Amino acid sequence: MKQLRNIALTGVVAIAASLFSCGPAQKGGYAAGRTVIACDKTFQNVMEQEVRVFEFKYPGSEVMDLYVDEYAAIDSLMNLNNHVRMAVATRPLSKEEIKYLNDNKRSVNQQAIAVDAVALIVNPENPLDAIDNQDLIDILTGKITEWKMIPGAGKDLKNITVVFDHQGSSTTRYMIDSLLNGQPLSQRIMAAKTPAEVFSAVSKHKNAIGIIGASWLSSDMSGRELSEQEIDKMTNVDDTASMGTFTTDIKVLAVQPKDDVETYLPTQYNIFNGKYPYHRQVYLISTCTPNSTGHSFYTFVTSAIGQKIILSTGICPKVITPQFVEL
Repeated sequence: MKQLRNIALTGVVAIAASLFSCGPAQKGGYAAGRTVIACDKTFQNVMEQEVRVFEFKYPGSEVMDLYVDEYAAIDSLMNLNNHVRMAVATRPLSKEEIKYLNDNKRSVNQQAIAVDAVALIVNPENPLDAIDNQDLIDILTGKITEWKMIPGAGKDLKNITVVFDHQGSSTTRYMIDSLLNGQPLSQRIMAAKTPAEVFSAVSKHKNAIGIIGASWLSSDMSGRELSEQEIDKMTNVDDTASMGTFTTDIKVLAVQPKDDVETYLPTQYNIFNGKYPYHRQVYLISTCTPNSTGHSFYTFVTSAIGQKIILSTGICPKVITPQFVEL
C-alpha cells in the first residue's frame, strides 16, 4: 500500500516539479516565485485559506498545495528527487529524519502552528448527543456493533457504520495510537477517500458515525472562494477573527472523557483548555532555503496574520493566544 501511495504522489510531484521552484526574495519583502507544499488532507480547509490569503497579499508568489495522506506528505518531504519542500502533519520530523536531510544539505525548520481536535459526527436523525470514551473504544474495536447498545441512541437505528477519512490519515493513526493503544480497528470500519466524503456519508446515512478533523465542522468552510473583503479582514491583525459555528448538516457529538462526569464538544475553548480529550498538535515543516518563496510562506503562516487565519477555521492557533468571551 505504501508503495502505491508513493507512486501516485511521485506522479503528481513530477508535474509540480516542472512548473514550480523556490523563487528568490525581493529585497526587504516577501519572495516572488513558486513553491510546493504537501499537506495532510485533514487540514485541507485550513491550508487552503492560508494559501488564498498569502497569494492575495503577495500577488507575485504562488503556492501549489498538494493534499495527500500524512504518510505521503512526510515521504514527499524526505524524497530528495522532487520539489516538495514543505509539509503539514501532526508530528514533527524525528532526529533521524532531520539528520538525513541535514546530511543532504537541507536545513529543517518546523513549528507547531495549531491544536486540532478529532471530532465525532453523526446524522441529525441520531438522537445521541454525547458518547462515553469507553463506548467509542468498543465501537472502534468491534465490541459494540449496534446503536441500541449505546445509551441514548434509541432503538430505531440499526448496525453502526464507522467512517474514517483514509486508512493512512493522521486521524486514523491518532485513534489507533492514542485512543486504542495500538489495538487494531474493527474490520467493519469503512475508509473514505477524503474528509469531505466522510462528511457527506454521515449527512446521508443515519446509522453512520464519522471521525473527522475539527476544521471541517465550521459552517463557513464549504470550499468557496473568499471575497476580497473577507481577505482584508483576515489580514487586519487588530480585527477580531470570526470563529465558525458547527454546520447543521451533521450533528457533532460531545465526549465524556475517562474519569469525568462532564461531556465536552470540540469547540475552540474546549480544545484550548484541554477539556475535549481528542486533540493533537499540527506542525508546519520546511526545508526551504532562506530568501525563498517557501520560506516566505512559512514565515507568513507562523506570523500573527497566519495564526489569525487558523483561528477563523474553528481550531486553535498555537503561536498566539486566543481570547474567549463568555456570552
